[in-house]
Amino acid sequence: PSEAASLSERALTLSEIHVRTSPNNTEYIRDYVDALLIRAYSLQNQQRHREAIGLLEQGLRRQLDLQRTSPESKRFQRELQETYEAMGDSYLALGEEARALEHYEKGRERTVALL
Repeated sequence: PSEAASLSERALTLSEIHVRTSPNNTEYIRDYVDALLIRAYSLQNQQRHREAIGLLEQGLRRQLDLQRTSPESKRFQRELQETYEAMGDSYLALGEEARALEHYEKGRERTVALL
């Protein structure tokens, strides 16, 4: 787990460099969000849910910005659904059931949008 955490941190660092060099490149932004999410999942596995939520929120903001560029994209809907569910998982682990439910419902809305 520690090696995985280290590698996910390295991926995040590299993705940040790419986004800084080309801030409007959709693929770089998606890669950066993927790196944020992978790092967040690593933190969740370590029971560091507050830290995970911070990264998930950063990723969610970027995903929502990307979705505005292509609102019909099923790919963005699926990615948003996964992020909302991960946030729900962390809130649930922290005992914040109402916030967990709010995020699970947002994830369900994205699932329905995929249909």
